[in-house]
Amino acid sequence: HAAHAQSEFTINHTTNQPLASHSSSKILNIMVLYIIGLGLHDEKDVTVRGLELIKSSDKVFLEAYTSVLSIGKERLEAFYGREDIVVADRDFVECHAEDIYLPAKEGNVSFLIAGDP
Repeated sequence: HAAHAQSEFTINHTTNQPLASHSSSKILNIMVLYIIGLGLHDEKDVTVRGLELIKSSDKVFLEAYTSVLSIGKERLEAFYGREDIVVADRDFVECHAEDIYLPAKEGNVSFLIAGDP
C-alpha cells in the first residue's frame, strides 16, 4: 500500500529543504505514476492515502488479470468518486504499457492492483 504524496518542489531529504532549480522563478511540478494496492476483498480495503491519490489522479487504470477483486469496476468508481477508471487486461498491460506510463509525464496516474503491489 506504499504510495508517495506529490510535491511542487524537489526536496533534499537530508536537510528537508527545497532544492534550488536552474531558474529560481520556476516551480518544479513533479508528475507521478502511483501503483496502489486495493486489498483483496472490496472497495473499502484501500488505504486512506491510496484513496486520496486515486481521487486526485488525472488518469486511473485497474489491472484486471493477475488477481480479480470480488466486486466490479462500477462499485470502485462509485466509492472513489470517479466514472473514468480504465480496465487494463493482460493485452493492454503487456502490449500497450505506454498508454499507462506516458500520461504520467503530463499528470498523475494511478495504477490499481488487487492485493498489495
